[in-house]
Amino acid sequence: MHLTLFPESFEAFRDDALAAKWETIRNVRRVVTGALEVERAAKNIGSSLEASPLVYVSDKKIFDTLFDIDLAEVSITSNAMVTNDDAPSDAFRLNEVPGVAVVVEKAVGTKCARSWKILPTVGEDAEYPDVSPRDAQALREWKALDPASAAPATPDPAPVQVVDTVAAEPGPVRVVAAVVAEPKISIQQDLETKPVEAAVPNKRKPAKSRSKNTTDKTAHKSSKKPGTTGSKKAPAKKKAAKTVAKKAAATKGEKKKTTKKQAARKVAKKAAKKKPAKKTGKTTAATKAKKKKKKKKAR
Repeated sequence: MHLTLFPESFEAFRDDALAAKWETIRNVRRVVTGALEVERAAKNIGSSLEASPLVYVSDKKIFDTLFDIDLAEVSITSNAMVTNDDAPSDAFRLNEVPGVAVVVEKAVGTKCARSWKILPTVGEDAEYPDVSPRDAQALREWKALDPASAAPATPDPAPVQVVDTVAAEPGPVRVVAAVVAEPKISIQQDLETKPVEAAVPNKRKPAKSRSKNTTDKTAHKSSKKPGTTGSKKAPAKKKAAKTVAKKAAATKGEKKKTTKKQAARKVAKKAAKKKPAKKTGKTTAATKAKKKKKKKKAR
């Protein structure tokens, strides 16, 4: 946040003479940058720091204004020179800025590592041989202000110790017999792998009062294997168990029929022995005829 307020009026800071001076400097700079663009389009230079413009000023008032100005810093070039001589005919000019002409020349010298300017004075300072004297002085001032930051922060590398590597002799190889553990079989797997045993029906004679539904239920219960309730059986095993149960039920039904027939025959024989044959009208007539024949023979 701002701790102070902005001034209410800027009239106290106004300097008309300074404003007119920099208006003239900006106009001269327009001519210089226009000449640089022409040379860059012709691929004579790349960056503006590769140029060293020569500015011809015929107007004495403009020349006096540029007397104490570093035009190279204002135009962002490596060097710049102002002269009041007559400009050549091929110099670059602008109609908006009369009395100013520019000829662009390539900068001569070595590129400074700090400012990137191409100057012939680079390397004159023994302490900083890769920069110009102006930049060397700036580096000294910065070093005096903060010596710790100017010194390199990289520590000295530790000495490298050389160790002779001795190859160890290989020890005797021990052969261990591998014991393979038998796989554990769960109860469910054991039941599934065992063959399905068909339940043998009992030979006891079923009671007569038993209905067909009860016999079917008992046959279905006997076909189930004990201990396998709730276990999941394969479809093939279920079918085999069903067929065995059906066969057992069929054999039971046949045995029941034969036993019933035998019992009926026995009952019929007993009844025939006990009960005499009923006398019908036909039998009585036959007996009467026999009696008459016997009487005639007797006479």
